[in-house]
Amino acid sequence: TFPEAPASAGTVTYVAVMDSLSGGNMWLYGQLDQPLMIQAGVSPVFRAGSVKWIWTGNLSTYYRTAIMNTLRGTSCSGFTPYIALCNGDPTASGNEFSGNNYTRIAVTMTAPAQQSSGTALSQNNADIISGVATGNWGQLNTVAIFDAESSGNAFAVIATGSTYNVTTGYAVGFHAGDFQFNVN
Repeated sequence: TFPEAPASAGTVTYVAVMDSLSGGNMWLYGQLDQPLMIQAGVSPVFRAGSVKWIWTGNLSTYYRTAIMNTLRGTSCSGFTPYIALCNGDPTASGNEFSGNNYTRIAVTMTAPAQQSSGTALSQNNADIISGVATGNWGQLNTVAIFDAESSGNAFAVIATGSTYNVTTGYAVGFHAGDFQFNVN
């Protein structure tokens, strides 16, 4: 419920979540399904449950929840991302590789850059290369980004589109810019 409008102000078609009462930064915005008329002497009201933010893409449920909790006033701190090589989605029935010199790979990302399309883009800023397999790691068909070197929470899970058999003597690599995250 907003304060009573001192004068008619027209029709509101979008709403936004800001990080300050005045000025500040816009975190989210979206178009209303039904425009809201601002009339003199009336307090504009959004009923409980009538404003919803929906996230799509490859973010895990854990991180979608963490991001949304930021809107509730709880923290969503940054983390060092680690690439995990997997056979299937490790948050479902898939398995991350283990043993035979396998470890997750730390990744550094570029600062978010505004794109001409209006999105913000961050990508790995250097090549990512695993250690050399000293035995069979398995069939690579999924890559996950975790928030810790071991255990931790999956941030994103990405199917590779093909299956690669990682055996003794091989390493897995990704070029700079292969991991791109866009936020619109």
